[in-house]
Amino acid sequence: MGNTLGKLKLFFILVFVIVAGWLWFDHVYNTIPRKECEEGGGWWSRDLHACKKPVSIREYEGPKPLPLDSLVPTLPESANLPRPKSKAEEAAEKKR
Repeated sequence: MGNTLGKLKLFFILVFVIVAGWLWFDHVYNTIPRKECEEGGGWWSRDLHACKKPVSIREYEGPKPLPLDSLVPTLPESANLPRPKSKAEEAAEKKR
């Protein structure tokens, strides 16, 4: 009976050492480099085990101005609204 307990004890110690070693290896090989990469502004690839920096594929040119034609209101032909009077025509009407 004592021999069986000794073997079980060694088995569980061996399993514990293997699991602890695997967790340490994973932490050193994957977790630490990933955190350093992400803190530096990169993207971590677990498949390639590499840190890549994002690259812009086009320059920022800022907002583009609207064409002047898009600012002119358009009405359908059926509206038949009178043409707005110019300031000169308004001034001539006021003098009458």
